Amino acid sequence: MPFPGPSRLRLPAVGLSLFLICTIDLEAGGPAGLSLSGPAQSSLSSPLSVSTQVQDEIADPALSPSRWWSHLYGAGFYDTRWDGWFLQSYFQQGYGLVPGNSLSLYGIASLTADSRSSGAAPAPVIISDNVLLLGAGIRFRPVREFWIDVQEALAVDLIDRDGVSGTRGDFRAVATAGTGIYPDFRVHDGLESPLTLLADFFLSAGYYSRYENGIAYAQGRLGFRAAEVSRAFLDLYLRAD
Repeated sequence: MPFPGPSRLRLPAVGLSLFLICTIDLEAGGPAGLSLSGPAQSSLSSPLSVSTQVQDEIADPALSPSRWWSHLYGAGFYDTRWDGWFLQSYFQQGYGLVPGNSLSLYGIASLTADSRSSGAAPAPVIISDNVLLLGAGIRFRPVREFWIDVQEALAVDLIDRDGVSGTRGDFRAVATAGTGIYPDFRVHDGLESPLTLLADFFLSAGYYSRYENGIAYAQGRLGFRAAEVSRAFLDLYLRAD
């Protein structure tokens, strides 16, 4: 086999993405806050949106004395790589079947969208997964750092995919492990710069029927809390995926 000439060799593209993310995260029994932070999660598709949920679950898990637990999350951010805005949000309502909520049933509603994707002719342009999802699942969480979700949902596409049905079933079974060190959440009136450590790592792997594929995703972050005032805070960090 002849060695390919220079004109046939291609080097992988290297680029820089900058993010500004505004997050609202509310959980029953836990802190409620508004945060402005640096790099957000990947904006490729909804399986990768598990990264935001994982970081939040590690920081403030739904393991509590109460059997009922609720979780509301919303993040809007701008990505320079795609030159567009992205929205990722979900609401979970769960009930622990056993003390400690190591086994829970939950319902979920989620919405992901972006400003660049389009279903216009001659062909759809899909930057991220624009979908409304309504479903229910069961979560097994024997320890804080590891859990398994098995979920069935109805997914409604928000963009015409050129002949593909806009409504379909969405089954996923995903195992997740992670740990992290996070700054304490404090409410105070004055502006402070605590410079406390922020570090975490997680690995998620599972099957998604919507994509007819297994997907694994790993992420690590290292940074610090640069500023905080009232219920708002600014975190700066480096991230590897």
